[in-house]
Amino acid sequence: RRVLFRSTRPQFDPDHLTNLYDSATKAIEQLAARKPVGRVIFVIATDGADNASVRASESSLAALIRSKERRGWNFIYVGAGAGDLQAAVAALVDEAATAR
Repeated sequence: RRVLFRSTRPQFDPDHLTNLYDSATKAIEQLAARKPVGRVIFVIATDGADNASVRASESSLAALIRSKERRGWNFIYVGAGAGDLQAAVAALVDEAATAR
């Protein structure tokens, strides 16, 4: 199997800012630009709810996720707390596909 998206940062330094909507939107757009063939399973993992996005919003990410789901993409959300689960459900990732 081929990896279509890989982080370019060798390590992540937590600074209590989570731009979850911006990051997820950018990653989805980058993967879509590669025109993946076959089944797409997109995993969103975070330790916090969004508190720093400037480009994307909850509603724009939800619309993007819905459009990709209509094309057969699958989304899984892994979060660290109840607030993260609430954010995932609000962004229309099916509650059955969330874990905390």
